[in-house]
Amino acid sequence: MTQYIYEKYNSQSVYASEAESLQGTYSTSSYQSYPNHYLNENTGQYNVSGALKTIYPTSGTFSSDSVYETVSGGTTLFRSYFQGSTLYTYQRSSYLSRYVRGSYIGTVKAEEDEYPADGRHTDGYWYTRTIIADAPTLTTPNGGEAISSEYLIAWTAPTTGLQFQIDLSTDGGSSWETIVSETEIDADTYSYNFSNESESSVAKIRIRGKNGSSYTDYDMSDGVFTIQHNLPPNKPTNLSPSGTAVDRTIVQRLSWKHNDPNINDTQSRADIQWRKQGNSTWNTATVRSNKEYYDFSSNVFPEGQIEWRVKTSDQVGIESPYSDIRVFTAAEATDAPTISSPGTTISVSRPNIQWSSTEQTAYQIVIDNTLGDTLWNTGTISTTWIRARTIGIDLVNGGQYVIKLRTKNNAGLWSEYAILNATVSYTPPPNPIINVDSATGHLVISNNNPTPNDTQPEVTRNDLYKHIDGEWVLISEDVSFIYRDYAVANGETYKYKIRAIGENGTFSDSEISEGSTTFRGVWLHDITSPEATVYNFRFDGGGRSSQWEVESAVMRFKGRRSPVVETGEMQDDIVSFSLTLLDTAQREALERLVYSRNILCYRDGRGRLVFGVITRLPLADEIWGGQTTSLEIMRIDYKEGV
Repeated sequence: MTQYIYEKYNSQSVYASEAESLQGTYSTSSYQSYPNHYLNENTGQYNVSGALKTIYPTSGTFSSDSVYETVSGGTTLFRSYFQGSTLYTYQRSSYLSRYVRGSYIGTVKAEEDEYPADGRHTDGYWYTRTIIADAPTLTTPNGGEAISSEYLIAWTAPTTGLQFQIDLSTDGGSSWETIVSETEIDADTYSYNFSNESESSVAKIRIRGKNGSSYTDYDMSDGVFTIQHNLPPNKPTNLSPSGTAVDRTIVQRLSWKHNDPNINDTQSRADIQWRKQGNSTWNTATVRSNKEYYDFSSNVFPEGQIEWRVKTSDQVGIESPYSDIRVFTAAEATDAPTISSPGTTISVSRPNIQWSSTEQTAYQIVIDNTLGDTLWNTGTISTTWIRARTIGIDLVNGGQYVIKLRTKNNAGLWSEYAILNATVSYTPPPNPIINVDSATGHLVISNNNPTPNDTQPEVTRNDLYKHIDGEWVLISEDVSFIYRDYAVANGETYKYKIRAIGENGTFSDSEISEGSTTFRGVWLHDITSPEATVYNFRFDGGGRSSQWEVESAVMRFKGRRSPVVETGEMQDDIVSFSLTLLDTAQREALERLVYSRNILCYRDGRGRLVFGVITRLPLADEIWGGQTTSLEIMRIDYKEGV
């Protein structure tokens, strides 16, 4: 809770008079007492004064004279007067009316509700709440900063539940202007735009907390800061080249990023300095424009390690500091490699590229079509001795291709590309004939290879492709005459093609054939041996359901009413289903599948197809002799194909 400073005082009693009450009447010829009286409000005592006075019976109804006397230590007062010939006496007593603040004692520190804000406490003392006990701590700006426009003022709050007032001084603290009357509750930063404030080299900020009408003391910047609306540029960054090798025999561009805190204050000049590592003298080149680069002519840089740095100036000539020093290697590239094989005519679909080179530390092969589109790229392959590579795609018979090869030397520089323009010309095997038929719970793909004629090569194998998620996926290599595909969903149409591979390394594709099948119930099989393990459970209990969930994190931030949710890459996809097992054979079939701990393929009559695992098999005996079970299969990261 918030603690406050309380001023502590003695509490002062205040007394008042009760109303008069008649005490009695008397018969007497005279009565003597004092003519004057007053009540001391601090002590509750009545005081009488003046010379003794004698009053007498009156001939009228009332006497205009009264006399007074006190008893009981002065706290009781009697007033007497004649009414006609009878003396009337009235009594009045003092009583404690209230308390007021007395003499000052000192200060105490206590929480908000421990003492009254301004009043007497049960301990007998009077308290007055003044300021909140602990002040905030200003963290920035705290001295030495240079501020132009938007700036984040920050502080540490002494307690929760406070708002804050922020003041600015541009004369070192002699006078102050409130720039933020109150922040949000529990704020610890405030973004303030200084654009309209006067420039000053002795500016200060002070801050105090407030809770309703109560305030803390101020905390002020430890030192002065500067408000300057045209700040100097920061040192340049993003220097390039840095840590790499460049070819000194060609034009080399050195580039950087001009960093100016003032909006739209672009570069007007840049001074680039460079030297060979180990030298003490800098060479300088100058740009007199807003271009953040400089092109050095060929052969300017000597071979070796080159250090360089740059500084920039804004539109009025204010300079930045120099950038950090960056280093690059100036060297010379080796000659392009020589492609020795293949020649300009390629007689196979996947040729082997062979070459010779000097000082090789890496190579890269790129295959483009005649339009310049890259069809295959090895990327950088680090090796000093390999000089042959079989390409990773099938070239189309009759197609024209550009084969590009380059190597990297010990200095890390790439050579120019060696370029081979080649035409593919080969005799492929005869096109295979494909047929897709529907069977119970699966599709049957049959293949026939016609007899080669003339120069057509013999077929050495047939590969089966299936169209999955927009791509042709190889699902079986060297298929026989018949292939049964059990990884098909109910009612879904699938496309297939067969690729015949010739003994000369060429290939030909069949036409595309489609097929679909329908079925009921739940089908399960082990993906390692579909045909031997597939089983159709026709009685699938009380129904099926599925649940999908993505990895997520819910975060809540101060100042935002609703949460923020971030999702990750992970997701869970679970299908729940029930089975009724009529006999031992069905139970044993299910147990073989689950106990294998292999990836299973789940399918059902609603069109679901899931590759996943079942990790739990509960079985309940039924009164009629069979068994029932409720299962879950969790989809795993599995893709069809070999």
